[in-house]
Amino acid sequence: MVLQKIDPVLSRQIAEKNQADRMIALKERLPENKYLALTRVPPRYIGRLTKALTGTKSKKLLIRSMCEQCVGWEDAHERIKNCSSHLCALHLVRPHQDNPI
Repeated sequence: MVLQKIDPVLSRQIAEKNQADRMIALKERLPENKYLALTRVPPRYIGRLTKALTGTKSKKLLIRSMCEQCVGWEDAHERIKNCSSHLCALHLVRPHQDNPI
């Protein structure tokens, strides 16, 4: 089997088309307020957040999505790891800890 290199521009266009198709499908599945909020999320985080909003049963995914949203998606990994919000109910179970419980 020979692997062919895909043109990066074409690859990006395909990814953007797939993202647009997913957003159209989500618009039909989610309440309007959740859909509008989702349109403001950086594309990198939409997949996880979508799973959380559409009824996933994964507690790990739900906690990670909540923490990413809490830190505003900017430099999320480091900000979650170094979170100083000790009054947060999820603080002890947040992702990216050096010594998780």
